Amino acid sequence: MDMYCVDDASLWINLEIFFLKKADTFNTQTLIKLMNHFAKQQEGSGDFYEYFEHCFMSDNFEKLSLSDYITLGYNFYLVHAGSSDFFKIYYIKLIDRMDEKISTFDLLRVMQMFAELAQHFPNIFSKTEFLLLKRFEQLTLDQITCAACAFAISGYGSDRIFRMFETMVMKNFTNLD
Repeated sequence: MDMYCVDDASLWINLEIFFLKKADTFNTQTLIKLMNHFAKQQEGSGDFYEYFEHCFMSDNFEKLSLSDYITLGYNFYLVHAGSSDFFKIYYIKLIDRMDEKISTFDLLRVMQMFAELAQHFPNIFSKTEFLLLKRFEQLTLDQITCAACAFAISGYGSDRIFRMFETMVMKNFTNLD
């Protein structure tokens, strides 16, 4: 759905109505994928996202993979949805699940998701910095730029990581497009 630009004002409304009627027939992974399609298109009503928040608060998403779990939170970030209680509980559950196995892509999505909320969740940036430093030499320039922006927006990040960002950017300055 994400790659098609369909000029139909009622398409997403009709999809949402159908989805909410049949939501109980989908497994949790499919629910997250459907939510992701809606969020990427900036579609879905408050009721749509409240349904997902209710599922989360009811522990329906406990068995999701880490990547799907991050996608759940990232979808709320994309559409500026989710209550403060949702993000508080999501943060507590997420930070416990994050470890060295997290992909760089997912780590950057976590940073982007929490950058503007960092004053409420400062430990997320300590943990993401720790995980980034472990793989710093493997990061691409685009990934470094994304991480540096998230740290700058959040107001967190050590002097060490900012020096490393600067060194890597300056080293690759001639390769910038």
